[in-house]
Amino acid sequence: MVLEITRWSHEGRQAKIAGFFSVLIENYDGDDIIEMELQEEREFSAGSLPIGNISANEITIRMINRDRKFNAGNTGSKLYNLIKANRKIKAWLGVQLPDQTVEYAPLGVFYANDWDVPENSLDVTVTGLDRLELLSLDTFETDVLYDINLYDLASMILDDEGIINRYIDPELQSFVVPYAYFKEDTSHRECLRLIAEASLSQVYVDRLGTLRIEGPSYLEENSQEPVTVITSDDYFDKNNPNNYEDLANYIVVKTQPLVATEEVEIYKTKEDEPETIGAGETKTITIFYDKKPAVDVNISLANAPAGVSISNVKKYAWKADIVIVSTGDGGEFGIMVTGKPLEVQGTQTIIEQDLASIREHGKKICQFNENPLIQTPE
Repeated sequence: MVLEITRWSHEGRQAKIAGFFSVLIENYDGDDIIEMELQEEREFSAGSLPIGNISANEITIRMINRDRKFNAGNTGSKLYNLIKANRKIKAWLGVQLPDQTVEYAPLGVFYANDWDVPENSLDVTVTGLDRLELLSLDTFETDVLYDINLYDLASMILDDEGIINRYIDPELQSFVVPYAYFKEDTSHRECLRLIAEASLSQVYVDRLGTLRIEGPSYLEENSQEPVTVITSDDYFDKNNPNNYEDLANYIVVKTQPLVATEEVEIYKTKEDEPETIGAGETKTITIFYDKKPAVDVNISLANAPAGVSISNVKKYAWKADIVIVSTGDGGEFGIMVTGKPLEVQGTQTIIEQDLASIREHGKKICQFNENPLIQTPE
């Protein structure tokens, strides 16, 4: 944990830290746990495919509420006022060995999402979601990126969220996107899903808490040897589902090639609603482009009073944050923005089909959703 102090009441004085609450760890074993349910799955919005997925893992634990320590009104409990969202949960499953020792295997790292502490019961239930689920809470904002590979793009997304414990398959370096951008209010998780879809990769958090992005060739190249072999001596029953509805033998993918068009005006302050700034003031104005996304964006002030100027600009694919400073008396002014909008031109439809399967089962179409990262046939 890092305590970063950015300001306090008096210049030149030391900050006085009265307390620093670091961490409280509680361990619960088999005597405390009533039941535990772990859900590990792959989710893909356009259908069931073995690759191009992002995981959504969840754990639900029901425990004994000893001494009512989880009750919200129990002021004598050391957990008082700490039963909140995002409490970190680490879970293990153990087996007792012949020498009476217990060997534990990790089930993952989760963050509390929901607590259920009924007043008329002696149990408490907590549901935890893995790190990927938390990535859906924040948005990723960046300018349009030129000729960037999906490895570097994924790194930028994870850096923006501060995720250090991660693995990105170097194979993603071979996927290069001419113009990479994400739509407004796109979460970090959705950005990773689009990368997984465009590169036919898998994104998930493993049982050690590492966020992993594995390319389409990862399993073939790194998992040739089986971990274990399961025979009829190990199971009681088996089923052979047809999964006919999940069959796809006619695959359709449409490219979304982007072209930078001619430079046009993409934003202009309305004449009857000018921007204002006071004497000696510094203010940040966020403007949204009329045509988005756009590249080669130029921002200027119109009819600005003396001493009013732009000190800094942060550009994104669909907007810009403009810092205006006034070293004079201030007043009214306008903002004008020009740029080259990116438009989809020359869409191609790529089709792959299995004729033998079509003759036997009929045509089963899998249509990919439009993905802004799929811009070329490759």
